[in-house]
Amino acid sequence: MLGWQRHLIDNVRLLRRAELEVKDKYRPEVHDLEIGHLDWGQLKEQEKQLLNPLFLIGDSQLFAQANSNGLLDLLLLDMPIKVVVLDAVNETRTAGLSRANTALFAAMSLRHAQILRGSLADSQALFDGLRDGIHSLQPALFHILTPAKESLVDHGGSWKQLADLALQTRAFTSFRFDPDIASGYMATDIRIDANPSSADNWVVGALHYTEGEEEKSKDYTWTYADWLLRQKAWQKHFRKPEAGETTVPIADFLNMAPSARNGQTPIVYSVGQDRQLEAYAAVSYTHLRAHETE
Repeated sequence: MLGWQRHLIDNVRLLRRAELEVKDKYRPEVHDLEIGHLDWGQLKEQEKQLLNPLFLIGDSQLFAQANSNGLLDLLLLDMPIKVVVLDAVNETRTAGLSRANTALFAAMSLRHAQILRGSLADSQALFDGLRDGIHSLQPALFHILTPAKESLVDHGGSWKQLADLALQTRAFTSFRFDPDIASGYMATDIRIDANPSSADNWVVGALHYTEGEEEKSKDYTWTYADWLLRQKAWQKHFRKPEAGETTVPIADFLNMAPSARNGQTPIVYSVGQDRQLEAYAAVSYTHLRAHETE
């Protein structure tokens, strides 16, 4: 990386000398030492912009503890290094979500790099964040949702709808941090406004489906379980409800007092490819407790 930067500095030295010679102001005894000791910190902004960004691309393993220190070291460099993490969010354990959040907040605490987490759920916010981060002379960290088809159960829908589901269920939230705002308060440098119902625990919307020949809709609260239902690795945690079971949507179940949950089966709703409303019971809801309200 230092060679990549040094190559630009060598070219800037030549340009500065040429500029002086054109103006007939070049004096070897004065300018040779000055130009020879030129370093990155002494370059003008327009000169730094001549350095093409260096892109480092990887998957969510970049957030693993073994790689975290190296990632933070890169984001501390005074160079336009752009780290792109392509994340399928298909972890078999929810620890993957925790690792990603820990890495992003650690990077944010450095206050030295632009940070973006985004997806096709909000293409404009994704484009704006990528554009600003790439053009910045400072490092940037881009955490992008890239679902892996082989890890998904086909419940219908497009890639855009899948990105929407990840955003609605808080499986992959939108997040942007810009240290160049320099407000003095970290909270004002963070943007989460691309998230629906960002002030609430969950997103409430409607499921549109067909019953017979009739079009119907149902009010529904999305939780992280709706995202897990789409993952092959989590299929053992869901089953079809049995006849006679007392079912309740997972969001309502989690809001119940523990004593009131006895005899209740938490379920997730999904609209299939035939646009029929389908219900799936959670075999184990241990992984849902992270979404319980206090």
